[in-house]
Amino acid sequence: MSVTSLKSNGYSSHFFPIGKAPLPREHGAWVMLYAPVVIALLALHAFPTAKIFALLAAITGLFLVRNVFGLLVRKRGGSGSAFWFILYSALFLSGALPLLFTQQRYLFIYIGLTAVILFGLHTILLMVPGKRRLDRSEWGEILASGALALTGPAAAVAAQGEINRLAITLWAASTLYFTSGIFFVKMLLAAAKERGEIGREARLRLGSNCLIYHAFLGMLLCSGFFLLPLRTAVIALIAILPVEFRMLKGWMQLSRRPPPLRKVGRGETLYLLWFAAMLSIALSHP
Repeated sequence: MSVTSLKSNGYSSHFFPIGKAPLPREHGAWVMLYAPVVIALLALHAFPTAKIFALLAAITGLFLVRNVFGLLVRKRGGSGSAFWFILYSALFLSGALPLLFTQQRYLFIYIGLTAVILFGLHTILLMVPGKRRLDRSEWGEILASGALALTGPAAAVAAQGEINRLAITLWAASTLYFTSGIFFVKMLLAAAKERGEIGREARLRLGSNCLIYHAFLGMLLCSGFFLLPLRTAVIALIAILPVEFRMLKGWMQLSRRPPPLRKVGRGETLYLLWFAAMLSIALSHP
């Protein structure tokens, strides 16, 4: 019997409250979850296999379980939170258990424990009382993006059976890229909350973190020409240049007008598609 029929027959109210499925509202988080998997498969020229489908079930279930747990910690869970927590946990186990019977089980365990630690630190920030939610701060969201980017190395393990330089580079590059978007959006939102006119001094103050981070990102790209093969360094530069220009344009046009979040979201999706395509080429064998 489906969930819909259970609700229509009254089981949700008399036996086990179901309610509406709690799903993460941040569309960007879903993209961060799956984009590294796609990049890994493209870079390795790998096709989806039983391991990949099991991994997708595991990471999706864990992501949804983490969301429900966060709602419960904040005391914002609905009447059906227990039901969905169990259902999402079952989805996670349906993918995780088969992976534990593979030769790479210890690698999956190491990656999973790393994700749990990062999400655990993020949850601690969520639990800290205060006017501002620390889990929504720049550093809190960077922790979450680092955890989400681990799906890339996990996909590499599922596809090739080992954690190598490609898997580590994929995780680091994805985390650095996701962090760029975090600083950029935070800058736009901070400008919208500014009370006075945004002059030169206010512009520098509002954009300081974003400017510093993207300068650091630029220096990393330049160092790549000394540390990486020329082909890889050039493609990495091509992959990141659009977001560097996006940052400069956004900073120069800072306004107290609230940013059109849907438009910003569509733009970030296009930038991510470009980055994913270029990174997969950079990491693939020539």
